[in-house]
Amino acid sequence: MVKVLVGKRQGPSFPGFWAEFDGEKVSSYEDTRSGKSIVYTLYRCTAYNYDAYREHVADESNPANPVYDLLPSPEGSGAAEPRRDFPAPWQKDKVVAEHPMFVKDLEDYLDVSLVDPPLPGGI
Repeated sequence: MVKVLVGKRQGPSFPGFWAEFDGEKVSSYEDTRSGKSIVYTLYRCTAYNYDAYREHVADESNPANPVYDLLPSPEGSGAAEPRRDFPAPWQKDKVVAEHPMFVKDLEDYLDVSLVDPPLPGGI
């Protein structure tokens, strides 16, 4: 079971919730360019009968106003009360289109190309 924080500060309050789903962490990376502190974490959703993925984005670049999102996110997110009716998870093509840094973590997404021919005698 995966449990991630979803929400962002609005004035003095922090409307948010813990989102839980059946899954496992695949990979993560941190974007620290230009003083940012954003962590992208990719999860495989194991409750589906196909390769399904969700991505958690934790943007703590501004500690006074952190933002935590779970993608794909519901339509109308960002309102005073965050929506909790999440759409179906992404498939591999959408993960790569949105965040190509994860292509290296999606086995069998790209074809394998034999670079060196096999040597005679297996040496």
